[in-house]
Order: sequence, then structure tokens, then C-alpha cells
Amino acid sequence: MAVTVENLNLIDVLSGVIPLMLAFTFTVLSFFVKKKRTISDILLTVFFLFLGIILLEFFLTFIHENKIALKFLIIFVPVFQAVSPLKYLYIKSLSSLTPLNKKAFLHFIPSYLSMFILLIINLFFNSFIERDAYWNMLIVMIIGGATVLNLIYISKSIIIYRKHKKNTGNLFSYESGVDLKWMRFAIAGYIMFFASIALIELVDFKGDEYFLPVVYSVYLFYLILNGLKQKPIADIFNGDIKYQVKSTDLENYVTQKNVPEKESALSSEADSKYKSSSLKDDTRIKEIADLLIKHLESSKVYLDPGLNLMDVSRQLGINYKYISQAINHNFNKNFISLISEYRVNEAKQMIVNPENDNYTIEAIGELCGFQSKSTFYTTFKKVTGQTPMQFKEVAI
Repeated sequence: MAVTVENLNLIDVLSGVIPLMLAFTFTVLSFFVKKKRTISDILLTVFFLFLGIILLEFFLTFIHENKIALKFLIIFVPVFQAVSPLKYLYIKSLSSLTPLNKKAFLHFIPSYLSMFILLIINLFFNSFIERDAYWNMLIVMIIGGATVLNLIYISKSIIIYRKHKKNTGNLFSYESGVDLKWMRFAIAGYIMFFASIALIELVDFKGDEYFLPVVYSVYLFYLILNGLKQKPIADIFNGDIKYQVKSTDLENYVTQKNVPEKESALSSEADSKYKSSSLKDDTRIKEIADLLIKHLESSKVYLDPGLNLMDVSRQLGINYKYISQAINHNFNKNFISLISEYRVNEAKQMIVNPENDNYTIEAIGELCGFQSKSTFYTTFKKVTGQTPMQFKEVAI
């Protein structure tokens, strides 16, 4: 007797219905929760939808709705192949400073081809479906195709995450909300998602009816909780202008150093070639570094906990890539390290100043631009070799 929806027991519900409903519920939530959706939000919504489609095919097979499951393969196979490039594009959309272009759709060519082949077979060569060759082709598409694509795109996802982790230190003065640490677990969960499918098919063990819903549900909850609150790095980096350009410093830099005006500002008028170029003149790099230090010491913009390199670029009117290059070249450190040192030095001055005795150590850290107590303590000890309290005891 075939299993039907009506005679499902509790374990059946846990192993099939709940993960399936979660996937489609989160698809709806991710679509409607945010009023202003980014390309990352759209990709996340589609990702949830695709996971739901995959789970639906498994559920149809489980309840022995074979005719429906067979027809549904036209959608299932290309979707199964598409989730790995989709996951990669989602990570890329979050971590890249440039928006995805139309070339991103080229990543789905295997999926397009699979859908086209299956559609043609079902429409015009229906008798072929009953042959072994058709099922062998499906095995190659589902298992072989998905395996190859997963190996390619999981590797690409890990590479782009590591690259992003390295780049954030050159762009931001903080890590919270821009380091994408949660994405490590998202990638690991994705690997476990597909590994669990393979494991259940290859190994017969008790408890799989509990294992699968736990893996699916935890992974889906983790994605929705982190994905909905995550902004693309490009949106954070290119946020609203917080400061006006310091015209006096900029004019001095342009007139005294004979730097062409078009090279002094990161504006909409600057051409794309300039924006993507690198600075090779050591003297000019040193001049930018000197101007940056002068600006930091006079304006104390490092006290802004949300400071990023684009803010400084707008303040000085100098390409952010040039500023980053000047920091790396002249100080042998990245942006976050430089700003952290200024914040720690500011904190040291506040700690030893008797006028600040009414402030707690945590409050001083916050006033100096640190976003959290843990970040303040960790950074302070890294720079000075002491905790703030140890420094206070020795200094006073």
C-alpha cells in the first residue's frame, strides 16, 4: 500500500512536511519582510525557493506520488544543479563592491540546458522516458552534474569568502556586520545539506528520519536569521556622505603638489580607468599618507565607530584605493589596524585623565570609536600588550 498524506505519522511529518513548509515559509518571509530589497535579498529568496522545490521532489517520492514526481523532474533537475551557483552568487553579491551584471546568468547554463533537454523529451519523445537510457541520463544530470557543480562553486565560494575577509581590513575600521563570519557556517551547512542527501541514499542507518529534518530546519533558520539582517558590503561602504571634503587640505594637496584636479577626487566625473588604476609614484604615495595622518590627527574622525575608507576618501577627495595603497605601503598595515591604533591611543589618554574618572572603561572604549566591549579589550591588548584595566593600574 502506498504511503499517502492522510496516513503519515508524526515521524513522517518531521521528515518531510516540516522542512518543506519551512523552506516555502522562509521564501515568503524573505520576499516581504524588507521594503527595499537588494539583489542579495532576491538571491536569498530564490535560494529558499529552490531548496523548497528540492524538498518537494523528495517528499513526492516519499509518499509514492511517482507520476507527479516524474513530471516534476523537469523543474527539479535544473533547480538541483542551480543551487550551487546561486549560493556562490549570493555570497558574491554580499561581499563585492561592484554589482552583479548580466554575465552572472551564464553560471546557470547547465541548468538551462538540463531543463531544455527534459522539456523536449517530455513533449516530443515521451516513449523515451520508459527506457533505461533516460534514467541513466537523469542519474548523470542529478548526481554527476550536481556533484561537479558543487565542487566548482563551493571552492569558488570559499575563495571569495577568504578574499573578502582579507579585504575588509583595508576598507572598514570595524568587523561587526561586514566580516561575514556567519557565511562560514552557511557554506558548511550547505555542504552538510547535500552530504546528508548522499548519506541517506548510500548508507542505511536508523535515525535518518530525525537527522534530515534537523539538518534542513537548523540550516534554514540560520540562513533566514542572518540573511535578512545582512546588508551587502557595497551598500555599507558606499553609504550616505557623513562629512564634507576638507577643502583647505585638498586645495593645498592639488596646488602645492601639482596633482591634476581630476586625480584628487573620487567623484562621478572621474573616469572608470582612473578608479581602477593603482598609484605607482612613491612620492605621491607618501604625500597621500602624510595628508591622511594630518587629517586623522586634526579631525579625529576615527572616533566614529562606523568609519570606513570611503568616508575618508570623501573627506580628502582622494580615491579610496590610493589611500589604502598609501596605508599598506607607508605603514605596512591595513586601514582597520591604523584606525584601531588611533582609537587605542585616544583611550589611553582618556584613561589617565582624572577628568574622566566618572567614565567606566567600557564607556571610554565606546567614546573612542569601538563598537563593543570585547572589541575594545581585544584591540587594546593587541596594541599595548595590556588590558585597559592593567594599563590604568600601571599608569595611575
